[in-house]
Amino acid sequence: EGAILLLPVPFHHAQRFPDKDTHNHGHRPHLTLLYIKNKDVTPGLESTIAACVRKACRRLAPFRIVCDPNSGLRDFGDGDDVEKALWLPSRSDPQGEVERANRVLKMALEDEGIEMDGFKDFVPHVTWCYVPNGLEEESRRRWDSLVSDRFKDGLSWDVRQVTLSVPSGDKTIALNPLVKK
Repeated sequence: EGAILLLPVPFHHAQRFPDKDTHNHGHRPHLTLLYIKNKDVTPGLESTIAACVRKACRRLAPFRIVCDPNSGLRDFGDGDDVEKALWLPSRSDPQGEVERANRVLKMALEDEGIEMDGFKDFVPHVTWCYVPNGLEEESRRRWDSLVSDRFKDGLSWDVRQVTLSVPSGDKTIALNPLVKK
């Protein structure tokens, strides 16, 4: 129903946590670059968003994402029915590029008159997987152990495109390799 801009984690990194251990609902690990709309994305609005993102991406150069091996289990709200996510703090190289991409895309959408429902404060992080609800301390320790083992050296990858996730399906939009950093 919504529209989100993502930076997918490459497949060879994504395989570090098999889906059987998580509740990923078919989602791959990703860095959420920008929440645009949580719902009510019509085909017309979807087309406008896609055109706007394509235009903005022409102003963005490729960059590298570097994830911190010190991950955490993040609760999204209160209650046992709220999903929890395993997430890794991340940054870009050169420093600040992921934040710049967030600002450029957000401003382009706002200039087009598209109101965003998403979170106002952007904190770069990779959502690695969603984990079972109702976790108790023992389960949290298990996840912490898995994460520290599988990410002890951290991980990084080059970002050359963004993925616009919309109701009709994901659309891949390239960044501009000719833009000077």
